[in-house]
Amino acid sequence: MFRTILAITSLGLAAACTPSPIAPVEQVASLSRSAQAGLVRRLMPSEDPGPPFYARVGAQTLESSGYVVIPFYRSPDAVPDDFNLLSFFHFPGAGGPGAFVTPLLMDGFLLIEADAPLGTFPKQAVLRGTDTPIWFVPAAAFHAATTDGVLTMPELRTLAPLYGIAHRFHETLHPRDGEHKIIIQADGSFPDGRSFSFNLADIQDQPRNIRLSIR
Repeated sequence: MFRTILAITSLGLAAACTPSPIAPVEQVASLSRSAQAGLVRRLMPSEDPGPPFYARVGAQTLESSGYVVIPFYRSPDAVPDDFNLLSFFHFPGAGGPGAFVTPLLMDGFLLIEADAPLGTFPKQAVLRGTDTPIWFVPAAAFHAATTDGVLTMPELRTLAPLYGIAHRFHETLHPRDGEHKIIIQADGSFPDGRSFSFNLADIQDQPRNIRLSIR
C-alpha cells in the first residue's frame, strides 16, 4: 500500500515538472552508473512539493526499544486537529491544499525515467533534513490509542511523546516492486540535553535492521 500510494502521489506531481539533469554519481551513490542511465532528477521542494503527508505514521509503524518513532516531514503545528494521522496522506482538493498548506521541512530529489508515464514508481527518492522533528511515543500507549483506527494530533500529544529534533536526517527510498528498500539514518537531541540515533533498513517490507538509541 505504502509503495503504491507514495509512487502515484509523488510522481503524479512530479510528472508536470521540467526535469533537471541527473545528479552526479556521488549524490546517488546507492545507484550504479548503469542504473542511472536514462534517469532524470527532480528536486524537492523546488520542482516537486514532496509527498502530501505530514509524518511517517499510519502507512507503517517504526518501532524499536519500546518506542514508536514518528519523523515529521512537515511542521507538527500545521497538522489540522481533526486530521487522522493514520490516513497518512492528506491530498489537496476542494477543501484546501491538504498537507501542502505547510512547506516541506527537508529537501531532496527523486530519480525517474524522463518519459515515465503518470503514476510510475520513481527509481529512487532521497530526503535530507537538518532540523527535523522526530517524536518518540511509548509503544504500548501508541498501540492502545490506535485500536480504533484514528490518531489525531491532540490525541498524539497526550501519549507523552519525547520531542526530538534530528540534526541529521537522511532517507533513501526505492519504491518499485522487486526493488523496494527504505533506509533512514537520523541523529539528534532532546530539550533535556539527551541525544538519540535511529537507523532503519527495510528491504521488501522486511526490517533487516531497526535500531534506536537514546543516551
